[in-house]
Amino acid sequence: KRPPEKKQDQAKTMCSEEVPDDFVCCITREVMCDPVVLNTEVGRSYERAALEEQLKRSPYLDPVTGKRHSAKLTFTPNRALKNTIANWARRKEATSTGGGGGEGCSWTFADVFSTTNYVPRTATEAAKRLVNAEDAGGRTRAAAALAGLCDNFAPENKIEARKAGAIRPLVDMLKFNDENEVAALALWKLSRSYGDTRVAITEAGAIPLLVDILASPSSSSSSSSSSS
Repeated sequence: KRPPEKKQDQAKTMCSEEVPDDFVCCITREVMCDPVVLNTEVGRSYERAALEEQLKRSPYLDPVTGKRHSAKLTFTPNRALKNTIANWARRKEATSTGGGGGEGCSWTFADVFSTTNYVPRTATEAAKRLVNAEDAGGRTRAAAALAGLCDNFAPENKIEARKAGAIRPLVDMLKFNDENEVAALALWKLSRSYGDTRVAITEAGAIPLLVDILASPSSSSSSSSSSS
C-alpha cells in the first residue's frame, strides 16, 4: 500500500529540506527536543539529556571547544529555540505521509495503525507492549510505534525505550522475515543516539543479524539499516 503520489512528493520535499544548524545538538547531531544553553561565553545550545550526561562526566569542560572552566558549568532552558523547533517540526509533520520505512519499504505507520486503536503515546508504553506481545502482529505494531516515537525530534524517547527493555525483542524480531523490516527500522532510529543505546544494541547481538538482512536481495529494509 502506498500513499498518493502527491503526498509522496510532499514528503520527499520535506525530508530533503535542510535542517537549520541551530536546531541540531552538537553532541547527538540530531534535532533538539529540549534545548538548553550552556552558560559560557559561546552560549551554544544542546539537547538537555545529552548535555547533562556530558557534564556528569566532565563538569568543567566545554563539550565543543574543549575549554576547561574554573567552576562547574551550568545551563539554562532555551524556550525560544524550543518553540521555534516545535513549530518547524509540526510543519514538517503536517506535510509528511505519516512516517514509515522510506521509499524502499512496503509499509507506513498509517498502514499499521489504520485498522486498529493501537496508538501508544509514549516510548515506554510501546516498549512494554512489544515485550508483552504474543504474536507477530502485536510485535510489528509495537515496533512501528517505537520507530515513530524515536524520531530525531525526541531523543528522550530513545532512552525510555532502552530502559523499558525494547532492544532485546527488537533484535529477536530480526530473525523473522515477516518482522525484520520494521524491527531494523526501529533499531536504526534507536541507534541514532549517544553511547548507552548503541552499546546495548550491539551487545544484544543486532549487528550479525542486520548484516544478514542487508545481504539478502529480498530485503527492503536495506536502505534504512545501512544508514546506521
